[in-house]
Amino acid sequence: MLNDVRPYLVPTSGAEVWDRWRVLQDGAWNVLPARIDDWDTDSDLRLRRQVSIPHGRLVAEAGLPNDAPLSVTTSWTSSATGMTERAARATFGSSGEMLIDIVLPAGRIGGALTIVTTLTLAVDLPHATPGVASQAGSVLFADEHSVSLQSMPMFPVAVTDFAATRFDADSSWRLQTSTSLDLPFLGDFLLLLNSRDIELVTAVTKGVRDRRQELLMDQLEEDLAALMLELALEMKEELMSQEWPDDSVGDVLGRLLPQASARGLRQPPTGPEALAAYRADVRGVVRAAGRGRAFS
Repeated sequence: MLNDVRPYLVPTSGAEVWDRWRVLQDGAWNVLPARIDDWDTDSDLRLRRQVSIPHGRLVAEAGLPNDAPLSVTTSWTSSATGMTERAARATFGSSGEMLIDIVLPAGRIGGALTIVTTLTLAVDLPHATPGVASQAGSVLFADEHSVSLQSMPMFPVAVTDFAATRFDADSSWRLQTSTSLDLPFLGDFLLLLNSRDIELVTAVTKGVRDRRQELLMDQLEEDLAALMLELALEMKEELMSQEWPDDSVGDVLGRLLPQASARGLRQPPTGPEALAAYRADVRGVVRAAGRGRAFS
């Protein structure tokens, strides 16, 4: 239950049972993890969970009449797209049992996804006694769950010895980019890994990673996302000047701009004194979008 103080009676914590969210993957319902790697941005996310709340105890502790209409609502917010939508709303009956089954649409979700489920009063109760919920939408129970949808790796990857190239031999990686906004993104962006950094190469190419390798991947992901966002902000005017073909460089970079605007980050700094604050803000936008290491 979300921690807040309401001006009316609510059932005691523990009266409700929110079963874990489950996600449909390859035809099976699996427990929804805190992070889904290799997220396909073209795929819907189908979730379900069981809710159990003893109806008699609920209305008694809230001071509500037995026939008070109640509803369960599920909504979500995506940090990557800035969108918030209601996924489902249904009447909560006297049986006290309910299955929530929702589909979150592809193209509208990504990054850090927050799913909120609430049990609310469905209609106004004009004759309710003082201290008892009386307005439609009054929240009696609330539950919040977060999941990070990771679409990394989002670049083709190649491993090479930087000592044999014009790149700095002590650099771990380099992202080859393009400013030709109408060209296919995956054809012009390439993540090059330095074969001398054996630990990073292993972390990127290994299917199952240990804790240290996960941290390396988190840092790489955050660094790449920050670089991509800085590229987008540097080219903001051109990106916004027209519609770009799907999955082109302009399309991919342009989709990053709403994340920055939502956090008040609109343009690169105009002087060296602003660079530190700008870089910190970029990292904040990236972290809010679910990239890199999450706060525990």
